[in-house]
Parts: sequence; C-alpha cells; structure tokens
Amino acid sequence: MKRKKRVGVPRNPIYYRDGVLLKHFLINLNCKIISNKEKELTIRDKICYPYQIYINDINVLSEICDYILIPEIYNYGINNNVCPYLKEILTDKMTKRQILRYKIKYTSLIFEITSLFIIGLKLTKNIIKIIYSYIYAKRKQINYNNNQENYQRHLIDKEQKKILIMSYFYILEDIKEEIISILKKYNIIPIFSNYLNKKEAYKFSQYYKEELGNIYVKEMVGAYYYYQYIVSGVIYISPNNCEIDNILNSTSVFNNDVPLLKIKHNDIDYNIIDEFIKKLI
Repeated sequence: MKRKKRVGVPRNPIYYRDGVLLKHFLINLNCKIISNKEKELTIRDKICYPYQIYINDINVLSEICDYILIPEIYNYGINNNVCPYLKEILTDKMTKRQILRYKIKYTSLIFEITSLFIIGLKLTKNIIKIIYSYIYAKRKQINYNNNQENYQRHLIDKEQKKILIMSYFYILEDIKEEIISILKKYNIIPIFSNYLNKKEAYKFSQYYKEELGNIYVKEMVGAYYYYQYIVSGVIYISPNNCEIDNILNSTSVFNNDVPLLKIKHNDIDYNIIDEFIKKLI
C-alpha cells in the first residue's frame, strides 16, 4: 500500500483561522497531517511568542515531513510572508520542494482557490479530486465560522455582564481557555473580537477616523466599534514587537467611557486580568 504523503502543519497563526479548511482539504487528498507537540522553543528576541512556536515547529517538522504548509499573507498586493523576521528562517530550514505555499489575500476568494489548487497539483494530478476536496473543505470552514458567530450572537442577548477580549485571532486562540475560566468565576460572558462576522467587522471599522490597511486590524477595530456599547469593559492583549500594534494603542481608537486593560501577550499576567474584572463588578 502506498504511503500517504506527510504534510507538516506548523502552529502558525494562519492555521488558527483557516485550520478547518486546510485540514479537510489535505485529508481528502489522502495526506497525513503531522503536527509538533514539543514545548521547547527556539528563542528569538525580535519575534513574538506565537511565531517562536511557529519557528520551533518548522525546525522539527522539516526533518520528518515530505511537505510543510507555509502561509503567505498579501495586503495591497505585497507579500508580507506572515512576519518579516521569518524570511531568512524559511529559506534556511526547508528545501523548495518541501514548501507548500498557502497564499492568502482575504479580500479575494480567487486568490484562495488558486493557491489551494496549486498545492493540490503538487500532491496529486487528479484535478477532479482537488476540486472536490476544496469544495468539501470550504463548506466545512464556512459551517465552523457560522457556528462560532451564531453562538456569540446568542451570548449577546443574555443579561449578564460581558467583556470584549480583543486581539489577533491567533493570540485569542492561545489564551481563550484561561480567560473563559476567570470570567466564569464572576458570571461574566467573554466576547471575542475574532468571532464577529467579517463583513460586519469591516463595515464598523470605517468608524475609525484613519485608513486601516491591515485586514486583521480592521477586524479588531470593527469588533470594538460593534461591541463597545454592549460590554462593560475591554481587555486588549497586545502582540509583542509588532508595528501594527501602534495603531491599536492609539487613544483615538478607544472610547474613554469603556474601561480598558492593555496587556502584552508575552507578559500576560492572569492575576492582573482578575483584578481588572473585580473592579467592573
């Protein structure tokens, strides 16, 4: 029996967002998805914690996998390669043949379809199977997103106090369980900025007086404007050493009438969050 192709999926930030799509697409192409469970990290001062995990996973998976799934984000037609500090790392650790480039431009569905079709051709020559796998995986991702959005919409209607947890989606996935656990003690409902419908987020981001280029910042700012009169407070968890963070640290974004706690992800202290919540009840 022919061995399945082993595709390594590093815990990169994009996988938290498109993970359902990518997982089902690869599995339907008869691939075995390999992830890394090791906790020891490669420390690089210029790179924030989520990307330290990503680098560590690449180091491990490149040794044992046939292919590695690498996302590349495009804003305004520019390849940001997820994080500028990673370019030299990616070229050093993997061969060109190993890399499956998942090119993303979230304002363009054609970009996504083309990217996954090219990945599919690298894994199989069966075009019908590639098309079917994409359609099946896309439906799975849409259903997952709808379920998350509908559940949060259901929570908004409850009379309990609510707190908006605002950050990049990959950071929210990392700290979600701890935040939920703390808020549960005080009977407060957590509202996560990444679970707002993306079209709604983009629409509400227009209330910010300056032009926002980065799509993830648009989503966060849009979620803030959408939820600010619903929640009793906001916890903004900041990525470290990220230029985009300066936009969200601008006081012009936030409504001074809504209590705000800013905390860095690398230095996150759940006791500080606990104290902030106590002041709101």
